[in-house]
Amino acid sequence: MHDVEKENLQMELTEMKRQLIEMKENSLDKQVKKFQLSLYHHYNDKNIPLYSPDEMKSFIQTHCPGLWENLLSAITNDRAPLTSDRADLQQKRMVALLHILAYFRYDTYFMK
Repeated sequence: MHDVEKENLQMELTEMKRQLIEMKENSLDKQVKKFQLSLYHHYNDKNIPLYSPDEMKSFIQTHCPGLWENLLSAITNDRAPLTSDRADLQQKRMVALLHILAYFRYDTYFMK
């Protein structure tokens, strides 16, 4: 192999390693962990409830980007488009689901 080919392969390998690390950091368990800790601090510092889907989505975009989309796609049936009423219901369900996930993590780690 020529030096240029070796250098190109090394650059590709470095990029693949970076992508793998990024994928691990954005895994669902890491996203839920970030969310739970952020929500815990939010409620301890501000004590302002996050029950509105818009407020929760904004909070998540700030603290753990991608989690909202990952969970929403997991609970939404992709075979048929949602009506606006069903889309609103799914957004409200997301808020409940996120609070439940945070509680389960809290209960698992802090209530031993």
